[in-house]
Amino acid sequence: MVTGVGITDTIKSLNDLRGRCNLRQADDERFFSEWVDNLPELDEREQAGIARIKQRYDYHRGDGLLLEGTINLLVVSPLLELAGFLDTPFRIRSPYGVGLEFDDPEEIILANPFFD
Repeated sequence: MVTGVGITDTIKSLNDLRGRCNLRQADDERFFSEWVDNLPELDEREQAGIARIKQRYDYHRGDGLLLEGTINLLVVSPLLELAGFLDTPFRIRSPYGVGLEFDDPEEIILANPFFD
């Protein structure tokens, strides 16, 4: 008799999936050649920075799901720094606020005073 078990009851992390399915990460630089063809060369500092970001991501991702804030901390912010997008002439802007509408459509509560 075959019984069914929910996948999330069996596989809790990327490491669980790797072990059960005998998966391994593809490290071949030509795996997605369209992502790397015709790009400017990175200098040694940039290559080291990318390698460090990837190593951190792989380490933290192995044991479970990473939420948006963690991805921003581990990957997005260091990439923006490495690429120089945190310096002049670039500016960082926060997204607009959230408006909440209740049963009374005339009443809207603003979570951000800049929300129109």
